[in-house]
Amino acid sequence: MNDRYRLLAPLGAGGQGTVWQVADQFQAGRIKVLKAPRAQADPEDVERLRWEFLRLARLDHARLLRVFDLDVVETGGGVLEPGQVFFTAEHAPGAPPAELVARFGKRRRVELLWRIATDVASALDHIHGRGLLHGDVKPDNLRCTAEGDVKLLDLGLSTVIGALGDGQVAGTLAHLAPEALAGCPDVRSDLYGLGSTLFTLAAGRPPRVSEDTDGVAAQIRQLLEQEPPPLAEAASSLPAGLCRLVDRLLCRDPEDRPRSARALIEEIARRRRTVSLALADTGGGLPLLATGVVGRTD
Repeated sequence: MNDRYRLLAPLGAGGQGTVWQVADQFQAGRIKVLKAPRAQADPEDVERLRWEFLRLARLDHARLLRVFDLDVVETGGGVLEPGQVFFTAEHAPGAPPAELVARFGKRRRVELLWRIATDVASALDHIHGRGLLHGDVKPDNLRCTAEGDVKLLDLGLSTVIGALGDGQVAGTLAHLAPEALAGCPDVRSDLYGLGSTLFTLAAGRPPRVSEDTDGVAAQIRQLLEQEPPPLAEAASSLPAGLCRLVDRLLCRDPEDRPRSARALIEEIARRRRTVSLALADTGGGLPLLATGVVGRTD
């Protein structure tokens, strides 16, 4: 494609576009990720992709993916049509955290949850410092690398802080903060998403699961009217400090959560006490179980 990129394999597809693993023949076959809108996408989808690239280009953090080029398909697109806009980004091979949580014993599982909390909070601190909200923190948007790091992916739903108007909602319902559902997200909404992610990984289910036949409506009522159950009830073997941290992140009232990602990083450090921040200290990095995916798959 464009006499430069060779499409290797599809990595995911969603409402906002498709994602491919590609080889950059200008860089000795270096593996990258290519994201493009759906074929015959609406102009709004194309503009959203452009804005996603521009937002990502403002970021430079070890726990976030770097973007490289914004371009248009000209020749040899194959499954991509001429004229389609796309951008390329760093490829992050790694395992979805749910795979590792299911495989690890108790000690390494706890270490992984602490590492996710620390790395994602650090990435969010950087994103928020650039005036942005991630808007879709959830397990599917994390990858654990072979080196033991956690990467936060997919800024397709990111927004400028304060840019959403009343009634505008963006995100994944299972991990959406109450104020985000009301169309008024702030930095603490991303922290709620992190809490929901940790709860889901630790308990094997999201914080709010409705048995009501009217599932979505019941979930919305729970989100707006009820506090989620304490994590200790769903995962009793976890350390009390980790459970209390997750419970605080999931408070319905954002005033009861940490005020910022930076404050959360400090709270994590206090709660961990002597627990090492590096998984390498436990005898090696996380095993590589699956290739990474950038973009939504739901």
